Amino acid sequence: MPAGQQYSSNATQTTLVGAINNSVLSLQVASTTGFPTSFPFSIAIDVGLATQEVCDVTNVVATTFTVQRGVDSSTAQSHANAATVTHVYIGRDAREARAHIDANGGNDSTGKSVHGLTGNVVGTTDVQTLTNKTLIASGLITANAGLTVANGQLTTVDNSLAKPVAGPQLITYSPGFNGTGFTMGNGTQTGGYVQYGKQVFFEAYLVVGSTTVMGTTLGFNLPLNTTNYVTATGTLATTSHGFAPIAVQNGLTTGGAAVLVDYYAVSGGVIGYGNITATAPLTVDTGTVFFIKGTYQATT
Repeated sequence: MPAGQQYSSNATQTTLVGAINNSVLSLQVASTTGFPTSFPFSIAIDVGLATQEVCDVTNVVATTFTVQRGVDSSTAQSHANAATVTHVYIGRDAREARAHIDANGGNDSTGKSVHGLTGNVVGTTDVQTLTNKTLIASGLITANAGLTVANGQLTTVDNSLAKPVAGPQLITYSPGFNGTGFTMGNGTQTGGYVQYGKQVFFEAYLVVGSTTVMGTTLGFNLPLNTTNYVTATGTLATTSHGFAPIAVQNGLTTGGAAVLVDYYAVSGGVIGYGNITATAPLTVDTGTVFFIKGTYQATT
């Protein structure tokens, strides 16, 4: 079927104006009433007679048809003046529509395609294995995940490739541990955060190395600037001297920086704090881990 084949339910049968031989590619008709105004469309000359011929009309100017002769296994032949000209739906149209309905997947053994696709399409009534497909679905599965389809539903083959996502993913950042007299040396640090609106949830790690110098204070950078105080607590775990709770001192939290302190109880039930150093609250040795986790409201 030619691309964009046109049809009309209102075409009035007309007749040839003048006889034609079996080779001319244009013919004049008495009327074009009801015939399609877009192309191509099909006509039959001498419909129902032994001289019947099917043509595809590719253009119309006034009452002159430009045609392709002898289509769909019919034979181009001569026709007399006043031979009937009828707009028709031909066998080719029915066969190609049937091939579309009967096509198996994307292409069956005869090469018929469904909706112009090549390769198999996903069904809803049987189990299928998809190959050479890139699947992208925001927040649901990862691209190129190994999947099967059962009854129209995606099921994962390898859970390491396709996992549900409940919300924003952890974004890594460098905490940039710092302080008066502090030197990172061969220590290591990592950090990460997620943000819901302006609310930030973060965590930061410092592992003390053999050449790390603690100095007299210890601070770190927040992933995003804060509009107010930070709620953050954590743990200092040494290799030889146990562990102690630590926290962020809100009074020393400004912009994108925070200072770590050791909180402790003093007389009269008043809670005080002291800066973290190489010996307070515990003697820091190689392998000591600082872990801080908290939340705050960002400026953006």
